[in-house]
Amino acid sequence: MKAKIIFTIEDMKKLQMDQTNLWAKEFVPVLVQAVAGKPLSKIERKALDELRNWDYVDRKDDAAPLIFHLWMKEIPKVLFRKDIPPQVDKLFEEKQIVVDELLRRAAKGDVSPHGLRKTADLPVCLRQRCIMSPTS
Repeated sequence: MKAKIIFTIEDMKKLQMDQTNLWAKEFVPVLVQAVAGKPLSKIERKALDELRNWDYVDRKDDAAPLIFHLWMKEIPKVLFRKDIPPQVDKLFEEKQIVVDELLRRAAKGDVSPHGLRKTADLPVCLRQRCIMSPTS
């Protein structure tokens, strides 16, 4: 006999209204740890404090979700700009999946082909163009 899973209307409403950012829940601790102990400007420290204190719920009036999404948007640009020409990069639609896997491997200390050998290498990537010191 197969078990049936029954969701109530209330269960479905809760699922639809849940704004927990599981992507951030996975990567914010890795990124924050990667820049821990590094010399940071006042605004960089404030951005990290926002991320450290975030409950991973995407609220429209909170700074942390914006900081996180900007950071994650910029990481692929930094990682691939030397290896992938801009006209080819536009065709690389699924690069965030690749970046997520590179970050996972870096957090575990695995060597990657793009210089993220361990989380200690992440600050270089993050400060080059991401939220820590934007240049664009």
